[in-house]
Amino acid sequence: MSADRPSPEPPFSSPPAALLVVRRGHVPLLLFFVSLAIALTVFAPRVWPVLGYEGVFVALVLLSAAGWGAWPASWFRGSHGIWEPCVALALGAGILGLLTLALGLAAALGTITAWSLIAAGAVAGLSRLARDAAGDNGRPLVALDGRRTSPDDAVTHVAARSVAWLVLLAPACVMLVGAAAPPGVLWPDEAGGYDALEYHLQCPREYYQAGRITFLPHNVYASFPQQVEILYLLLNHLLGGPLNAASAAQLLHAAFGALFVLVVYRAAPAGWPRVLTAVTAGSVPWLSYLGCLAYVELPMLYFAALAGLAAARAVRNSQRGDGCRRAFLLAGLMAGLASACKYTAIGLVTAGLSAAWLIAARGGLRLRLHGVSWILGGAVLSMSPWLVRNAWFTGNPVFPLAGAWLGGRDWSGQQAVQWSAAHALPPELRPLPARLATAWRELLGAPPGSGLFGVAIFVAAGVGIVGRCVIGWRATEAGVQPGAAEMQPGAAALHETDVETAWRLWAVWGVLMVLMWVSASHMPGRFVLPLVVALTFLAASAFSLPRPAAIAAAVVVVLLAAWSAGGNVARLRAVERARGIRVADWAGAAVAVAEHHWIARITPPDSNIWMVGDAAPFYVPRRLHYSVVFNRDPWIEYAAAADAPGAVAWLRERGVTHVLFAWSEIDRLRRTYGFSPIVTREWVAALETAGLRRVAAKPPAPAGMELFEVTH
Repeated sequence: MSADRPSPEPPFSSPPAALLVVRRGHVPLLLFFVSLAIALTVFAPRVWPVLGYEGVFVALVLLSAAGWGAWPASWFRGSHGIWEPCVALALGAGILGLLTLALGLAAALGTITAWSLIAAGAVAGLSRLARDAAGDNGRPLVALDGRRTSPDDAVTHVAARSVAWLVLLAPACVMLVGAAAPPGVLWPDEAGGYDALEYHLQCPREYYQAGRITFLPHNVYASFPQQVEILYLLLNHLLGGPLNAASAAQLLHAAFGALFVLVVYRAAPAGWPRVLTAVTAGSVPWLSYLGCLAYVELPMLYFAALAGLAAARAVRNSQRGDGCRRAFLLAGLMAGLASACKYTAIGLVTAGLSAAWLIAARGGLRLRLHGVSWILGGAVLSMSPWLVRNAWFTGNPVFPLAGAWLGGRDWSGQQAVQWSAAHALPPELRPLPARLATAWRELLGAPPGSGLFGVAIFVAAGVGIVGRCVIGWRATEAGVQPGAAEMQPGAAALHETDVETAWRLWAVWGVLMVLMWVSASHMPGRFVLPLVVALTFLAASAFSLPRPAAIAAAVVVVLLAAWSAGGNVARLRAVERARGIRVADWAGAAVAVAEHHWIARITPPDSNIWMVGDAAPFYVPRRLHYSVVFNRDPWIEYAAAADAPGAVAWLRERGVTHVLFAWSEIDRLRRTYGFSPIVTREWVAALETAGLRRVAAKPPAPAGMELFEVTH
């Protein structure tokens, strides 16, 4: 072999060697992370202690999950075309959540058992790596692409890709700064992350304090599937308490957003399409917006992406006549994990993807139904821990859904009606024109492009659809099958998933998700977030078009992505101006927020507080009782049939020392979800004459809050 000709390399090097490979094509990502570190150091240095401490625990949970999933992921090897560590982490998250749930139900979850789960996952992962390194048949779990530098890795391409990646610098900074801040600081449109303080973090807090996972009759949201919250509970035990783990929970949620972008990056065609697809997905404002909150949507997005990619591989294999049961099963397992994050994914991901496969697949009805049955079976399997838990606790596996037919523990027909009414569009928005106007506003914003989906992903997806249709039409006219000849040079050999054969699946799935969202929900934009998956891979198809069209699409989309990516910076600055704070200075202050809570300043440590209206007690450092608006408050129910002295006596008998009335929240709920009619200011005045005494706070309590002491 001549000296100036490089010797051939194997397509994948051994895992230890692969981890040390740094090609010129990796330089843009390296520059991005260096730029991110510099930006945080300059503008938000207080974030670093949180990232350096809580971030380590988040990394341990994710690595342990990947270890738990490494062995089952190897069984799917070669059947899905997805980078195996992503599959391992997803499967492992399900396994780790199941084990944590089982220990919690058995009252056996504690610091020792939590760390044992982490250690066992690490051992499982290392043993899988050792087996791969020893030459086990198949693709190594962590193998990286070891090919030599291609023309696309020339200096000009490296510089251009570096600029493209820098589009994500602003949203990454917002996500990390927001996630490091105490829950409740962001965002006004989410009422300061009210859902996190009400149940995403509050339910794990109650499980932690009780020493076990149990039914919470006062919080219906605790009966939602808790695939993400169970990992928050695990963090509580690892870090020694809910407040200590608050920022870690937000960082874990943000990490799944980054993992979603990683999945997109690895699955898109190699070269420029890969970079542009990842930038398009990462610039969607929803990712950095929700990454600041301890919610569940970003893990749902991650699982939904893997479900869609596995189904796409099944589409490709069905055209070639290959067997694809494992791909179908993996798609179902991932769809079930997405549904275990949020009930809405049952329709949008599990049912939507199944229906999309049924429509987009080529072949007879038997083949199509075969695929659907495997997808649905896998989904039921991975969601079953939460269905079984609910059936055990309430008698209804999908409680509180279908409450009118299946009922549920401590759930009446009146509550089922209240739940249904609260989650339906108001009458004035139900006509089709009003629904379409709402959809436009939620998806694109007003003015267009200002929404949390951004505009870049819609433009790229639209170009992808039109481009695929034109290529298909031209191929039909020429009497040939569309394929690599129509693609831009270098994009014919797709790295992971054949987006050119799967684009119909993405398009149909996206349309079905929008139709379900418009017709069967009260249409908050966050509820249709899985649409980002379908749009992202349609965008990948756009960037694989013939070179002139791909270049034009790339330039337009990168400019629009930069515009969208900066939107949350403006939102963050607006919050800081409105509240007179600097969010970065609050990093890691959850414990301090609780210690300085206004209730803690004016009540003794042994207080027992009955909260009326306020259902977000995460920071209240006292023994308390609260009820979500859809749950029955036992005191209010008793008081409805008793006089004022009897109502106060009921509190005394149960050792209640204080009563809190959150009037602003009571008034809001009365206008929206409904609230007990007996709770009025006049009724409270009568209670004052019967034994309640107003507590004066200095400084005064927040607006709309009144605290009373129960006298003896």
